[in-house]
Amino acid sequence: MGLRLVLGRAGSGKSELCLGEISRELKERPDGYPLIYIVPEQATFQAEYALAAFYGLGGTIRGQVLSFRRLAWKVMQEAGSGKALFIDDAGKGMVLRKALEKLKGELRVFRHAGEQVGVLDNLVQLYNQLKRSCIDVCRLKETFHKHAETGEGLSSLFKEKMKDLILILEEAEGELTGRYLDNEDYLNLLALQMPGSSFLKGAEVWVDGFYSFNSQEYLVLEGLLKICRRVTVTVCLHRDCSPGEKVDELDPFYPAAITCQKLQQRAKAGGLYLEKVILAEENLPRFRGRPGLSYLERNLHCYPVKPFEGEVSSLRLAAAPHRRGEVEYLARELIGLIRDGGWRWRDMAVIVSSPDDYRDIISTVFGDYQIPFFLDQKRPVIHHPLVEFIRSSLEVVNRNWRYEAVFRCIKTEFLLPFAEDKNERQKWRERADRLENYVLAFGIQGALWLGEEPWKFRLRDTLEEEDEGEGTLSGGEEAYLRLINETRRMVSAPLIRFREKFKVAGTVREKTMAVYELLSDARAWDRLELWRGEALYRGNPEKAREHLQVYKGVINLMDQLVEIMGEQKMPATLYARIVEAGLESLRLSLVPPSLDQVFVGDVERSRPGAASFVFLLGVNDGVLPSRPREDGIFSEEEQEAVSSWGLELAPGERRRLLDGQFLIYMALTRAARGLWVSYPLADEEGRALVPSLLMAHLKELFPSLQEELLAAEPDDEDNLWGQVAPCSCTGRHGDSFEESPAGYGGDSSVIKYAGAAGSEREGRYAAALWPHVVHPRRTLSHLAVKLSRWKTGAKIHSLWWEVYNWYAAEELWRGQAKRLLGGIFYENREKPLSSKTSLQLYGKEFKASVSRLERYRACPFSHFISHGLRLRERQLYRLESPDIGRFFHAALRNFALSLQEKKLEWGDLESQKCLQLAAEEVERLVPRLQKEILLSSSRYRYLAGKLNKTVGQAVLMLGEHARRSSFKPVGLELAFGPGGDLPGAGFELENGCQVELAGRIDRVDVAHDKEGQAYLCVIDYKSGRTQLKLPEIYFGLSLQVLTYLDIVLTNALTWLGEEALPAGVLYFRVHTPLISSGVVLPPDKIEQELRRRYKMKGLVLEDREIVRMMDNRLEMGYSEVIPVGLTREGSFYRNSAALSRERFALLREHVRHLIKAAAGEIAGGLVEIAPYRLGRSKACTYCSYQAVCQFDTALEGNGFRLLKGGEAEGIWQGPEKRTGKGRGKEDDRQ
Repeated sequence: MGLRLVLGRAGSGKSELCLGEISRELKERPDGYPLIYIVPEQATFQAEYALAAFYGLGGTIRGQVLSFRRLAWKVMQEAGSGKALFIDDAGKGMVLRKALEKLKGELRVFRHAGEQVGVLDNLVQLYNQLKRSCIDVCRLKETFHKHAETGEGLSSLFKEKMKDLILILEEAEGELTGRYLDNEDYLNLLALQMPGSSFLKGAEVWVDGFYSFNSQEYLVLEGLLKICRRVTVTVCLHRDCSPGEKVDELDPFYPAAITCQKLQQRAKAGGLYLEKVILAEENLPRFRGRPGLSYLERNLHCYPVKPFEGEVSSLRLAAAPHRRGEVEYLARELIGLIRDGGWRWRDMAVIVSSPDDYRDIISTVFGDYQIPFFLDQKRPVIHHPLVEFIRSSLEVVNRNWRYEAVFRCIKTEFLLPFAEDKNERQKWRERADRLENYVLAFGIQGALWLGEEPWKFRLRDTLEEEDEGEGTLSGGEEAYLRLINETRRMVSAPLIRFREKFKVAGTVREKTMAVYELLSDARAWDRLELWRGEALYRGNPEKAREHLQVYKGVINLMDQLVEIMGEQKMPATLYARIVEAGLESLRLSLVPPSLDQVFVGDVERSRPGAASFVFLLGVNDGVLPSRPREDGIFSEEEQEAVSSWGLELAPGERRRLLDGQFLIYMALTRAARGLWVSYPLADEEGRALVPSLLMAHLKELFPSLQEELLAAEPDDEDNLWGQVAPCSCTGRHGDSFEESPAGYGGDSSVIKYAGAAGSEREGRYAAALWPHVVHPRRTLSHLAVKLSRWKTGAKIHSLWWEVYNWYAAEELWRGQAKRLLGGIFYENREKPLSSKTSLQLYGKEFKASVSRLERYRACPFSHFISHGLRLRERQLYRLESPDIGRFFHAALRNFALSLQEKKLEWGDLESQKCLQLAAEEVERLVPRLQKEILLSSSRYRYLAGKLNKTVGQAVLMLGEHARRSSFKPVGLELAFGPGGDLPGAGFELENGCQVELAGRIDRVDVAHDKEGQAYLCVIDYKSGRTQLKLPEIYFGLSLQVLTYLDIVLTNALTWLGEEALPAGVLYFRVHTPLISSGVVLPPDKIEQELRRRYKMKGLVLEDREIVRMMDNRLEMGYSEVIPVGLTREGSFYRNSAALSRERFALLREHVRHLIKAAAGEIAGGLVEIAPYRLGRSKACTYCSYQAVCQFDTALEGNGFRLLKGGEAEGIWQGPEKRTGKGRGKEDDRQ
């Protein structure tokens, strides 16, 4: 029995020595005493493979590769204690969470730790550190109280923190001690049971690959030294370091030296034989034939620096524009080594200094290049569908079936019917989407999910007419509601059953059983097995293993929960928080799914072993060496205080920073044939990144080494372009996969390079481009970029036309190339619809509202989407501006109709009576708006009160207007068109289609002058700021009130029994104005300011008599009612919105012309993407269909239809002199 220390530098052959001795022993004696090879847990797979492949061994029974923890499992199974209940970090997290909840009233620092992200994980880590350091809670408590009493200057925060920690840990220990074993107890139990293990007695042990050992591992090693034949421990150390020898803490080999000393101390303390094997420092086996790498290993930490003489071919330094470019270049290098060097993927290792920054980039880029890789990291499972299903199901029953929780649960697909057929699953996904739309539209949540009655909510406007019940459903509505209710019952049934069981469950065991039955009811295992098979079919073995590991982890978590707290009674909300804490702590450690793949790990954790080629990425300042993050329970000062008490925890920030030099040494010395070191110049947001000092040090070591600047994309030089020209011919191989658009070649043609033979210089540059042409998928993206530049007039290298021809000839890639490259010539234009399609969409006879025609004038494509395809935004159960506008309209309409029924005049009402009647109408309307949305919450009830005040203020001001005016309402909510109060403006188009205008006019007032001539004024209620601007009328963007005026004037004789003339068109804004002033205003000034804010906008007849009939108090100055003003002489101010009778006639004529033209273009199938722009106003500002049209001024053929306000003056010149059709110039695009 004895200890053998094998000391040697990196690459000196320590692992080979161990593997060689084990292999020789196995070949000589296949049966015999056990040969145990102990390595770090994350390196067991690679070590097993290396042993099996060493000298062609193939396999072994006698030799075993184990980690310390796996050795503990084997010994405990032999001793009969392997059946004891073990809990992992997830179980400990739940115990600690329970302790936090129980002690919440006693804690001060950690009172709210359970709600803070990451604190629970830090508590678990601290608990584990104490176990690994063999420090129990009693020892921690005694030591703390001893030093706290001496008054060593400990901060009050640290004292309170320690008191809280002791309380928490004592509570957790009370739950765990004597009943359960956690992961950190394995080695303690191993140390106790080793003396009785027949497996270990007489065995020979090799311990390899460790940088250092914790207290538990030292205990195990002491036990092994006492009972094993011999224990060999390899230490990465360049010299012997005897006990008692002072080691400089700045020495990069400090952790290895301390390990060497401690091992010798324990061997001598046990009186054991000690042997030292120091491997040669010269001509290290790993670096034979690679003088540069050998020199790097020997001189990395030697100062002063002695530069290497000669060229270095095995080491490359590089800088990339960003991390993505760095990984892209790396992928091309890997493929080059495989393709040209004959290497295997397993010969390469990628080491990153910052895993979080590179994980997603490497996964994406390697996936694009189809590079098989294994990412060595523990992965959280919190976002896995199974975990999300459990979390959301608990939230559903605990938070009263809220929308977010219900549909998070549904979208995991565990509630949908189980089906192996993909089409069937897709059908149910679509049904779930329809159900979600329905629930959002009606705000369904809570008890509505639990009722047995089918849902019968329908989308209809109950403000416009009295709610007379649900009425008769159409066939389509019945089918839709039947589909909704079937889907609802299907997805809610398992949750309802779970709710019933969970609510009556009192103990943790009963609640957990309810969760398990929910998983069984949802066929969770069957679904995961199905997904696993599909992942394997897609060639994704990691995802396949993940599904099953998650299920086993969840079941294990539930078992631990029942064993730890099974008979305890617990509130449902606390149970959900504890389960969520356990699920958040679940981590997956996947075994590499195949033998031939690139290893991707990080500097600190991974143990990839030696590799032929190593790529070290992300060598930036602050990253390598990394700044230790202060994210644990203790700060650096507090950890040093604990260490000074003799309680040795994990190394602190300062020690970890110093140990970073050793980690850098290990990372740089893993390569046997080639080493690549690179860094990005900027992060994803463009912020500059500084290279690590390591880069400067490497350049100092190797002066001949030039840092490469990696190109993110292939670039071209102006003097090396080939001459290109489109031509009407097929590619070199006679295969065409893309037709050139008009202007880029003839029909059925393919773009082809037609340049002269390249020069020698061009050939050299082509060779520089070849590294970017390594994989068809990524090269296709580069080709698309180059052809896009060519299309804009730039010249591209002839190589890209060779690449183009290759895609044209390759059957496998032709379809994908056609789809991608077709986008280069894509023009975001819409061709006119055929006559047949237009007729199918709009019909031979169609009704058109004025707002519909205004939408068309703003953008034909928007009209096509809204009225042709009839696309609608998803309706949500919330109050929006259009809903408030409809509410105001309905309230004012009902108020006016109520006055007519009671034969009351608006202007004769007193203020209190006016407000009372308005409040009654608002009260009747409130429950009819969107299924009582204004009564659904305190916030909405408050808003209902605000709406009541707004309507009340509006009717008061309209009453004031009535008192000042001789005009009286003659029509309220006056409908025109088929079935309306007035006939609409109907006309026949050139293609034979019949068009009928239809709509509803808010209010029409009438008055008579001294001669008895009737004048009509149209008033439109608006909730937003609206003005009638001449350019908007001219271009057809604002036609509504003028069309209304034309309708009532045209039909005045049949409607009123007399001809009428226009008095004006006005907008009345329903709002609550905010009056601000630097001084306190008297009541009369406030009233005056209110009247000014409620002044109507629009156009009135330029006639003093009519104007004074509209505002009988107007003698001189500006009116408080209408947008005009009179001078002393009785003439109109220049800024008055007044028009002569002739100009009103021209406006009416122009509006008719625009309406007919727009209707004709609609029927003719015009659907172009042509949004207008008039000054700062744009059609796209409030358009809901931008995601559909994809309008982008950067695309060819896309540009705003510029409308020039100055052209609007042409409206007064009459139809024979009108300068245009009011569309703007077709070629005037921006």
